[in-house]
Amino acid sequence: MNNRYDPPPTNHTGTVGFAMSILSYFTCGILAIPAALISFIGLMGEPEQPKTLAIIGLILCLPSLVLGLIVMFFVVGTAGIAGNAAHRSQQLRQQDERDFIAAQKPPNEIRIQAGEGEVIYTEPLEPLKPKYGSRPGSRFTVGPE
Repeated sequence: MNNRYDPPPTNHTGTVGFAMSILSYFTCGILAIPAALISFIGLMGEPEQPKTLAIIGLILCLPSLVLGLIVMFFVVGTAGIAGNAAHRSQQLRQQDERDFIAAQKPPNEIRIQAGEGEVIYTEPLEPLKPKYGSRPGSRFTVGPE
């Protein structure tokens, strides 16, 4: 008489897929795709193996995948906004530097404009010359005197 106890059949692949689908919630959906694949493989296993944990693993990994996509879009969107703001700030800083340098130089011509970009009159200015007999740093006059 053979009195041997046979353990119930198990589905190790479905169990691993179930465990990974639970862990995918803690990894913001990173493990959701491998969990879905492993659970699907466990579902397609031998017909006599139980499929309960593989089905539960598939059901649990789908919301985790959606959660992971939402987190990913939030992180990528925030990084894009921050990068755009940094780029715009750099552009404004460069424009301020150009404006400051332009304000330090005296103009070399007079330009009269009407509207955008339309120049009506342009006249070059004579360079500033010191008065005769003056020392450096004294008042300047325009033209010969």
